[in-house]
Amino acid sequence: MPAFPIPKWLPALVACIGAPLLPMAASPGLGPLQSSPGPSFARDIRPILEQKCAGCHNVRIKAGGLVVETYEALIRGGRHGSAIVPRHSDQSRLALMVEGKIEPRMPLQGELTPDEIAVIRAWIDSGAAPPQEGEPTSTSVSPEIPDIEPRVPTAAPVVALAIGPLGGLLAAGGFEQVLLLDPKDGRVKATLPGAAGIVRALAFSPDGSLLAMGGGNPAESGEIKLWDVPGAKTRHALQGHRDSVYSVAFSHDGRLLASASYDRLVKIWDVVAGKELKTLKEHNGPVYSVAFSPDGKRVVSASGDSTAKIWDVDSGERVATLSAAVGELYAAVFRPSGDEIAAAGEDGSVRIWSSSAAGAELRRTVRAHGGPVARCAYSADGKTLISAGADGIVKLWDSETLAQLHASEPQADAVSSLAASPDGRTIVVGGWGGAVTFLDARTARKLFATRLVSKTARR
Repeated sequence: MPAFPIPKWLPALVACIGAPLLPMAASPGLGPLQSSPGPSFARDIRPILEQKCAGCHNVRIKAGGLVVETYEALIRGGRHGSAIVPRHSDQSRLALMVEGKIEPRMPLQGELTPDEIAVIRAWIDSGAAPPQEGEPTSTSVSPEIPDIEPRVPTAAPVVALAIGPLGGLLAAGGFEQVLLLDPKDGRVKATLPGAAGIVRALAFSPDGSLLAMGGGNPAESGEIKLWDVPGAKTRHALQGHRDSVYSVAFSHDGRLLASASYDRLVKIWDVVAGKELKTLKEHNGPVYSVAFSPDGKRVVSASGDSTAKIWDVDSGERVATLSAAVGELYAAVFRPSGDEIAAAGEDGSVRIWSSSAAGAELRRTVRAHGGPVARCAYSADGKTLISAGADGIVKLWDSETLAQLHASEPQADAVSSLAASPDGRTIVVGGWGGAVTFLDARTARKLFATRLVSKTARR
């Protein structure tokens, strides 16, 4: 008996209503309906993670404890728990952070496109399926990145600033160079070229004769250069860090230099000889900040492991761990008196700790900003504490009481660096968009601003 003929309109009706009616027909030209699969990890998700996330979330750096180099590591999650909740993108930390619904928004440098976010959400909501047999599972392949010169003048984030001890020179980090400015008017006086990538750390020696620069290529090597300021010549190139250097600081006599890196290490260097003396290695996360005590006997470091640590310079031993913060710490500085340390970071609070040879004790805390505190510094006389938030606001605090004295208007760029003049008159902040803004140190009012071109146009 012949099969019952299928009306021409039936497939169209089935497509509209989604009912599984076709299998009941025996026509050789029609098969069972196939459900549409979700995005593929190998084809759709892996390239996004490789290009946008694996630079910080790899097996060596493990920012936030999260590794995205393999499907298994991504599903396992990080310090905040699972990054993926299959079929629930609205509960998955990965989706929420790339959308900015959880701070800080990821990636830190450059947001995902709406299409990329939609693909990640669709993959999670379809079940977050693993790679199929034979498909690549790792995101650790290093792509070849061409060196494309810009056709128009461009500006790099100003993530490093330093003011000379006499206040006559301001150093600003750019892309592959350091710009030396006149603090009175922001005019560029000289350029120190030859840095690898973005300059992330700057510090003048106490006598102003040397400028230390830190940077390097992420996940490859750290770079430290010491320049003779009068002649703008390189005195030493210090090698030892395996990742970007985020902070450098001179001791009070200028004989030692401390450096902090994303490789989780703090190093102490002999400035005269240009040699490494000690490596301090108890942090479990990237180290973003390092500073000497005024007497040069101690060093404090702030890390992504949510702690600051105090070290004895002579022995290299850890004196104390400051562990009250919730989230990464981005800054830790000694008060000029040497008896206190201010530490701040991701949780938006500034905490003041006592500091002595015997250890440290938490003394007072203030919720300083609505978001992370990017930088903090003391005025030269130690009476004022300065904080710069990711909200773009610079605030002045009474060092003794932590009462707020003044607050700036929001900056045009998110604040990425901070420096205070030795005469107590000026605060300088750098922005992610290349802006350098000068504020009155007594009122936090804007004096003037400039935008630095750190890469010239190709002719």
